[in-house]
Amino acid sequence: SSSNPFGTKIPIPLDAGSSAANALAIDPTSTYLYIGETTSNILRLINVSNLTKDVATYPVGHGPAAVLSETSGKYVYVSNQSDNTITGFSQSAGALTVLTDSPFATAKSPVGLVEDSSKTYVMSAGFGNNPNLWEYSFDTASLGTLDVKTTLSTGTTDPSDAVAIAVTH
Repeated sequence: SSSNPFGTKIPIPLDAGSSAANALAIDPTSTYLYIGETTSNILRLINVSNLTKDVATYPVGHGPAAVLSETSGKYVYVSNQSDNTITGFSQSAGALTVLTDSPFATAKSPVGLVEDSSKTYVMSAGFGNNPNLWEYSFDTASLGTLDVKTTLSTGTTDPSDAVAIAVTH
């Protein structure tokens, strides 16, 4: 007898009018699933206990390409590949609220978002022109706001052709 290490398959349909789910993340408590969908440019919030029903949908920028639920679970960020921005939300009890200073500028055609192991920085990698690696610190006065700390180029080609970013924890 073989067992499936991935559990039971549950189909999650796309939002009406959407053509692709390009970005996924789960919050640190494994309570919520976030799905960034293109065409409709939304972030779907789904409770993991009922994967077949949305809790809510939220508008984001054009072409959501990556979702980051930072490690405290208080903030969620979506990189928007077609308008070179990051949409930021505060999260409380399964409800998202757009951050006052959102959206944040970022690299051209952002394709990835990560938080470093010290929980101090967020980084965005872009497919487009250099500099394509942007590092942000968390603003201490406006909670959740991302402040640009450094921008770097990951290579000498322009566009950079970066397709992802990863960090170790």
